[in-house]
Amino acid sequence: MCVPDSLEELQPTPGPIIAAREEHAQGIVDLRNRIARWLQGRGIDQWREGEFDPADVAQEIRRGEWSVIESPEDPTVVLASVQVLWEDLRIWGKQEEPAGYVHGVAVDRSLRGTGTGPALIHHAENVTRDSGRSVVRLDCDVNSPRLAEFYQGLGYEPRGEQDFYVAHQDFHVTVLRHELRLD
Repeated sequence: MCVPDSLEELQPTPGPIIAAREEHAQGIVDLRNRIARWLQGRGIDQWREGEFDPADVAQEIRRGEWSVIESPEDPTVVLASVQVLWEDLRIWGKQEEPAGYVHGVAVDRSLRGTGTGPALIHHAENVTRDSGRSVVRLDCDVNSPRLAEFYQGLGYEPRGEQDFYVAHQDFHVTVLRHELRLD
């Protein structure tokens, strides 16, 4: 996710955050690949192009895990995405307290400064709250201190590091885990 220079710079989100439909699967993958290329170009190795498969994303959409912001010109073009899971064993292990686990937060560079990133995080918090859970967890690459500061600025507390292995891409990344208790 691209991080704004400050929260004061934010403008209104460009469109509503909606439940993803199956026709958004390729758009989510395309957005993820664009952001992965951008991150890689800055030496941040948390995401890699080709990491997501459209068939897998379509299955996750059917399970209700994804929300998106569509392009007003073409609804199949995804400008922003967020995924909420109810378990994340690879990064968090087995946890006693049920939580929402936020992944796939991606915002097209064209939306920089629009408040889309915080809006996606708050949307994920609301999805978690609506499920009856009171904890939200997310993570970011330890080599992305601006993103960690961004999450902490939204009230998320650091909860340690975790090595994460992406088998089909054969790479390791160390992530910094964050947690927020909802009111």
